[in-house]
Formats: sequence, structure tokens, C-alpha cells
Amino acid sequence: MVFTLPFAVVSCNENEGKKVKKETNLKQIIKSSNAYSSIEWLSLDELDAKMKESPRKVILLFTKKGCPFCKEMKETTLQDSEIIKLINNNYYAVMLDGKSKDTITFKGIDYVNDASIEKDPKSTWRHNLFAELVEPYNGGYYWPSTVLLDTELEKIKSFPGSQKPAQFKRLLMSYTR
Repeated sequence: MVFTLPFAVVSCNENEGKKVKKETNLKQIIKSSNAYSSIEWLSLDELDAKMKESPRKVILLFTKKGCPFCKEMKETTLQDSEIIKLINNNYYAVMLDGKSKDTITFKGIDYVNDASIEKDPKSTWRHNLFAELVEPYNGGYYWPSTVLLDTELEKIKSFPGSQKPAQFKRLLMSYTR
């Protein structure tokens, strides 16, 4: 014969009588407890400071607004935990809008997007820094484009288009250290 005894749990609660809704965001907890939950993206100014302190190879990722392939790479490849760890441990990463109208200073040189706004207010021609660093592939430019730089900020190689996780991992591993 089995006997079950009822029991009660008693606790002190400052908010007794008040309804308190407490939400737990599991994704946020996991992200905050994981040192490699996202790529440590830097601005070019932050990159300059980091390179003076502790030089590393650099990944420049050129994207553009409204690009479905850029979005796909950001949401898949750049969320892969092995890729995040590989980048954060071995490279500095900078993401730039390859069609920006802003002046971008890189290695002490000011780069502009000299598409004529007067002639075409909706002009979205590529930025001159993009044109300087990205090599055309089969005669064209592709989005996104990844550029690897050495510790002196000289171009090692550029890679066109969205990279799948396994492909990007192999690419990064082949240029690591």
C-alpha cells in the first residue's frame, strides 16, 4: 500500500498579490553565455587601433542593401559557430556597404563613391574602395564579396559571392596563420 502526502511550497515574495510576468529569453541566455556567439565586427577606426596593438589578418566583407545573397550569408554562414570561432580567434572582421555614398578612409586614403548623384540621384554604383580591393570574377562583380588582407592591410585575395559554411570554413582555414 502506498501513501501519498500532500505538501505545500511556501516562499517569500515581495510582490505577493501582484501578478508578475517573467519572461525568459532562452536565445539571449545562450548567446550571453557563449563567447563565440557572434563575429566581433569592427569599424575601420577600431581596426586601425587593433592593428597597432596586435596585428592580425583581416576579413573585409562588402555587402549591399537589399541583397538576398548578402542576407543569406549573414544568416547562415556567419552564424556558424565554427566560423565565428575561427574568425574571432584569427582575424579582425569589418563589414562595409560596398555601395555607400560615404567617404571611407582606409590606410590613410579617402575613398569615395564617385557615381554622379547630380546625374542620377538613385545611383548605386560600387564604392571606389570596393573597386580597389575586389577582383572581378568572369568580368563581373558579385555580392557579397569577401577580401582577405594580410597584417600590413595588403590584399591577399578576394572571393566573390555568398560562401556556404563548409566552403567558407575551408577558405578561412587555408589562410589562417
